[in-house]
Amino acid sequence: MLNAPLSLSDAPHLVAAGSLLLSRGEKVDRIVHILHGRVVLGVMGDGQMAHQLGVVEGPFWLEAASCLLGLSHAVDAVAETELQVQYVSVPDVMASVWALPEASQSLLMDMARSQRQQTELAVSRLAKDADARCAEWLLRHAEPDALMGGLAVTFRDRKRNIAAQLGIAPEHTAYMGDDDIDAAAIQWAAIGIAPPDAMPAAIESADYLTSRPAGRGAVREICEHILAARGRSSDHR
Repeated sequence: MLNAPLSLSDAPHLVAAGSLLLSRGEKVDRIVHILHGRVVLGVMGDGQMAHQLGVVEGPFWLEAASCLLGLSHAVDAVAETELQVQYVSVPDVMASVWALPEASQSLLMDMARSQRQQTELAVSRLAKDADARCAEWLLRHAEPDALMGGLAVTFRDRKRNIAAQLGIAPEHTAYMGDDDIDAAAIQWAAIGIAPPDAMPAAIESADYLTSRPAGRGAVREICEHILAARGRSSDHR
């Protein structure tokens, strides 16, 4: 799409997993071109990715919209794996953009503004606490249930995908299951939980086994632990 060739750094740079690539609010001084590897986007807190917005994989231009619009970075970016990257200076990028036909420039800038607006909206949702985000998600997906005589939520997506939509990173997630198909999600979560009468694969994957069996207080037991950790009890209203 760009007629003028971009001046990339001479050779790809290796970036170690866990490295901070972009900081939200900082001025854009160059664009990072991810050749290989995965990068986590989100909002940092206390030196770690507190709220995950998503994961991108190379080849990918990281936060190009902010460069085109002359704005600061909208998100924090951390290398999830080792990366191969190249860098492009802002003047080189803009020189290539201004070399485009006027209609192409207009289209490109409109796309950049749209992407920026979507990112800012997503980040603003992440700024809310997890309880508020979960409540909004449940209300948005609730549907009338004739059998129950009220509203119910049917989970049609993988739990890890739902967590990603809510901006909740795996290290802030607990998952409880009792079937073989739950094993992968139990392993994915920071705290994997299973009742003592679960299928073998679920038990083997779990970090914690409840003292009560499934359907006989196992979920309540975990809820009691969570409420106790928050300084509350199940009688709290």
